Amino acid sequence: MKIFENLQNLQNFQDSFRKKITKNRAVLIRVDFNMPTDQNGNITSFQRLEKAQETINFVLKCSGIPILLAHLGEKGAKFSAYIEQINAYLRNRGFHTIHLVSDESCFTSMIKALQRLLSATEETEGKVFLIENIRLYSEEKENSHKAAQMLISEISEFYINEAFSCCHRSHMSMSALPMHTIHKFCGIRFMQELKAILPLTKTNFDDTTVILGGAKISTKLPLIKFMTGKVKNIIVSGGIANTILKYGLNYNISSSLIEIDAKSDVDNLMYDKKCKIISIDSYEKDSQMTQILLPSDFRISEDVRKESEALQLKIQELNTTKHSFSICDIGNATVLAMNNILQEQKIVIWNGPLGVYEDKRFKQGTDRTLQMLSKFTKNGVIKSFIGGGDTIACIENQSEVNITHISDGGGSFIALLSGDSLPGLNSMLSTNSHLK
Repeated sequence: MKIFENLQNLQNFQDSFRKKITKNRAVLIRVDFNMPTDQNGNITSFQRLEKAQETINFVLKCSGIPILLAHLGEKGAKFSAYIEQINAYLRNRGFHTIHLVSDESCFTSMIKALQRLLSATEETEGKVFLIENIRLYSEEKENSHKAAQMLISEISEFYINEAFSCCHRSHMSMSALPMHTIHKFCGIRFMQELKAILPLTKTNFDDTTVILGGAKISTKLPLIKFMTGKVKNIIVSGGIANTILKYGLNYNISSSLIEIDAKSDVDNLMYDKKCKIISIDSYEKDSQMTQILLPSDFRISEDVRKESEALQLKIQELNTTKHSFSICDIGNATVLAMNNILQEQKIVIWNGPLGVYEDKRFKQGTDRTLQMLSKFTKNGVIKSFIGGGDTIACIENQSEVNITHISDGGGSFIALLSGDSLPGLNSMLSTNSHLK
């Protein structure tokens, strides 16, 4: 991949930035502040806010003025509803608070509002500004080059990408903006992501296992295809496994979650000569083909909506069970089989919860998998890599976690591992880059 050739240059971000920045110069920083909230509007995790602080603080130490670009949700959510929570959190940890630029009438008006705020602030040094949810403006999703050029000419020709998790989006703040910016840099956390994830695209067949959970097989199919023939095991669960069980192996999965439109995807997988799809209890240690391993047993519910007891069901019993049920988690035998497989590996990559994690009855499979990965990593048996917002959410309530690298990216994590092109990376490597 082209990005490999530029890693050595990317490592010089801080020295290069320090030499080029001048005092009180505005710096556009794309961050990911898309933080989860509960039903009452309380932010439940500030992890993404924290991870951007090292780059923001570095810009402040260089006497730059950070201008943050971020999105919040997909349905017009506004940072103005959360800015008090954000600033209270930042104050309590000794970070600089944020001044919100909240003119939402149009993109041009927002830029003028930012200009007024910058000029009206008596002392801009040490101030951090956040533009209201960038996706409120149509120019963002349209990847408007005109809007990008306006930001550069009116606000700053300095740009830092500290939003690896958004790199798979062809949006203005990720693609068009760095494409036209003279001085562009990868943020500190961004570089950590690249250095950790890129080597995983060249793993050793016998030493690597991928674990995939989540609802949709279509979002993980590019990774499954890319890793087939390159890794020994791909363990699947959740809606991915259910869809294969139904469309590929004709199992009765009753009312379990599946991806209805994925039959052709499953058919293609079934006919792929580089892999075989089997139950995890049929795992072959010396297999020369990639093994796509399905759970051998499940934790099910006869009514997910009620607090009914979680029941165990073996894969052989799926077609003989008469009553309605939903598969909600992997079972004990599957967890034990995973334990035996993973301790033989050197690299383990995990994306997606293995069950309906938000329901305490069905979080056992995910929790026990995390515990075994943490133990094997701590003991030096494996190097472990976890990516995706849902998977990270499963980690936050754990008392002790030992994982080699936890990636902020979900879609970007999968895309980079799959060898796909990332618009946010491509723009950072465009011909006007300081990296060339």
